[in-house]
Amino acid sequence: MTRRRFLTALSIAGVGSVLGVEGLVLGPHRLTITRHQVASPAGESGTPLRIVQLTDLHLRGLGEYQERIAAEVNTLDADVLVLTGDSIDQQKRLDVLGTFLDWLESPHKYAILGNWERWIFGDDIGPLESIYAARDTRLLVNESVEHEHRGRSLLITGLDDYIGGEADYELAVGDHPAPTNHVLLQHCPEFRDHLDSTTRNPDLMLAGHTHGGQVQLLGVAPVRPRGSGRYVQGWYRDREPHLYVSPGLGTVLVPVRLGAPPEIAVFDWMVA
Repeated sequence: MTRRRFLTALSIAGVGSVLGVEGLVLGPHRLTITRHQVASPAGESGTPLRIVQLTDLHLRGLGEYQERIAAEVNTLDADVLVLTGDSIDQQKRLDVLGTFLDWLESPHKYAILGNWERWIFGDDIGPLESIYAARDTRLLVNESVEHEHRGRSLLITGLDDYIGGEADYELAVGDHPAPTNHVLLQHCPEFRDHLDSTTRNPDLMLAGHTHGGQVQLLGVAPVRPRGSGRYVQGWYRDREPHLYVSPGLGTVLVPVRLGAPPEIAVFDWMVA
C-alpha cells in the first residue's frame, strides 16, 4: 500500500470511528430542549400556556438518561404535558412506564397511542389505560377534552394511531363547539395530509413517530417509518393545521442516533 492510500484508509477509519461513537454512544443521549412560540389565531394578546411534548420514549429500562429527561421536564413548569405515542414497545415494560410517569411533576398530563402500543396491546389497551390513570394522565383515543387554563379554554384532541389503529378526527371532535384554541395530538405526521381542508381543522398538530430518521446524513434522513409521509422533523407551516414533528427521545430497532438528537419540545402558546 502506498503512503497516500494508507493515509486515506486511516482517515476513513478515523471518520468511521468518530461517527460510530457519536451514533452509538453520544447521539442517543444528547438531549436537547427546543422552544417555540405559538400565537393565538385570535391575535397576539392572551394568556400564556406552556405545553411540553415528549414522544417516542420507547422505554425499556430506567437509568441516568431517563432520570435526566424527567428532571429537565420538571424544571420547565409545564401547564400541560403531552406524551404523543410509543412510550413503550413491549407489554412487559408497563411498570417501567409507571415509574417514569411517577417522576413527572406536571399537573396536567395527556397521552395518546403510537403504532407500537397498538401493535402490542391490540384492542386490549385496558392495562395501559390503568397505568396512565393511576398517574393522573388522561389517555385520549379519538376523543377531545376541554382544558381550562386561567379562565381560558384549550381543546385537546387525541387520536388513535394512524397506521396501527383507527384514527377518526370527526369522532374525536364530536359535538364540541368550535374552539378558539385547538391542538391535535396524532402520533403519525402523515395523518395531516388526510385532514379535509374544509373541516374544522385545529390550530396546531403535534406528532412524533419519525425519530427524525434516527440517522441523518448531510441533513437527509434516508430511512423513515411508514406513516411519516413527507415529514421528517420540525415545523411544517405550508398549510393548516401547522404541524410540529418532534424527533422524540428513544430509539427503535437499533440504538443509534446520528444527526437527529433526542428532544423535549416546549411550546409557549398565547391562548385567547
